[in-house]
Amino acid sequence: MTDARQRALVALGSLAGEPGFFCAPAGEPLAATAPAGTPSGRDVSIAGARPFARLEVIAGAYPALHHLSGARAGTVEILSDTDPLKALSYALARFSPAEKTPASPPGCVLAISYDAAPWFIPSPPERLPRLKDAPLIIASFYEAVLVSDPITGEMRSAATGFSPSPDSAAYLSQKRLNELGEMLEKTTPVACGLQGTGKLLGTSLEKSAYLSAIARVKEYIAAGDIYQVNLSQRLRVA
Repeated sequence: MTDARQRALVALGSLAGEPGFFCAPAGEPLAATAPAGTPSGRDVSIAGARPFARLEVIAGAYPALHHLSGARAGTVEILSDTDPLKALSYALARFSPAEKTPASPPGCVLAISYDAAPWFIPSPPERLPRLKDAPLIIASFYEAVLVSDPITGEMRSAATGFSPSPDSAAYLSQKRLNELGEMLEKTTPVACGLQGTGKLLGTSLEKSAYLSAIARVKEYIAAGDIYQVNLSQRLRVA
């Protein structure tokens, strides 16, 4: 395992026990010998924890914006509009940076339930779900996250630009950046629940069969029959 990947595992292991942890892996980086600036064809991996705010949109209730840090830490703001998308737009506008750059990592992580689908696709009023107490959208907002280099896989801390308090955004982001940076400096290996060499012995689906299944899934989505599939396979390792 490379030093970059080991440090990434250490950082993720440190974050995993914190509230609001998320990890969006993007696959393997290119070889370390690839020329600098070589496009990888993959997005960077992103991970984070300890959001400063969380929006909860529950069916049959007014959306609640929980302030977890900053001047309003510990308070809950109840929004007057029950439309999930309007509540999300309000929170995004409230915390988003004034100036966005392509280099800034995402600062909002969404969990959207199946029940929220009618708000994202054209639906007549009678098709809107008559639910109660079902979570529709959970949105968490982060000041800083860990991102991976698309070439080497090296992790680094990066400010998202999102902040609970515009007046102290720079201070708060730097504080969180320093905390994440300290995690990256750790060298203690992370315990892993998997034992063995990690050599792949076989799968329940050959590559051609797996790609064929993906093609069928795309056809079903295009036809409007489904909008998500958890396509999985079984792996055997030594």
